[in-house]
Amino acid sequence: MQRYEEKVDRSAGPDACHPWLAYREEKAGYGIFWFEGRMRPAHRVGWELLNGPIPDGMYLCHACDNPCCQNPKHWFLGTPTDNAQDRADKGRSAVGERSGRSRLTTAQVVEMRRLRSEGALVKDIAARFSIDNGYASRLLRGINWTHLEAAS
Repeated sequence: MQRYEEKVDRSAGPDACHPWLAYREEKAGYGIFWFEGRMRPAHRVGWELLNGPIPDGMYLCHACDNPCCQNPKHWFLGTPTDNAQDRADKGRSAVGERSGRSRLTTAQVVEMRRLRSEGALVKDIAARFSIDNGYASRLLRGINWTHLEAAS
């Protein structure tokens, strides 16, 4: 516990984020800590030191959205679905063109919906934008790209 605590900055007070001072994962920014013979996410080690093992299938989520935060007041256990819902509720999901898998831009989707509202056929819109008819249909009905629903 002492070795873990030496790597946490708790100087901002009990309700603030407590940043991890040691090594952090480059991409996501989570603190990394050598514990029980292997590198582990620091927040998970912190939880386990205070509360015991994290149940199988559960995530340790950050209410503060700060991946390096080690304040136990900012953590909560959740299922993968809870974690995804928390991310979506806070607007952090990669949707639309921010998604790494998207082949369309927001402007293209808006244009597709405009064309459909003017009477263009789904198959013609799909062909014009080089996408599958089924995907075009879901997109035009608002099943996909729902974040644009209010804007389109």
